[in-house]
Amino acid sequence: MKEKTEMLSTLKTLALDRAAARLMQEDLARIAEDETRQALPDAQREALARERAQLEACLAVTSRHIARTEGLLACLTPEERRVLDHSLIHPVPGAVFDLAEEFHCETSSVYRIRARALKKLVRLRYGAGI
Repeated sequence: MKEKTEMLSTLKTLALDRAAARLMQEDLARIAEDETRQALPDAQREALARERAQLEACLAVTSRHIARTEGLLACLTPEERRVLDHSLIHPVPGAVFDLAEEFHCETSSVYRIRARALKKLVRLRYGAGI
């Protein structure tokens, strides 16, 4: 059960992780610009270097996390991935009803697809059944 909870959390934060990675890349570009200034005092240059190193480390961890999660999602069927995307990754109000209409099925089928997709992801990630 712990594995399922962790997987749900991972999926719910994937969009935030992607946004954080973009912001870190923008900050690194800004730091690179600042570091190229000629008249920069040594103390500021050292502070920028420390900030750059911290951001690069955070970006590396976040990028690995995103890649691992996207790799798992790639193992799902397009239908399963769409259900998870609309219900967890980028939640849309009324997604279950929209997906049921799109797939020409009942809402209970959408919930079964979601459960099946989560079960696959947990098995892939942790090798555990739920």
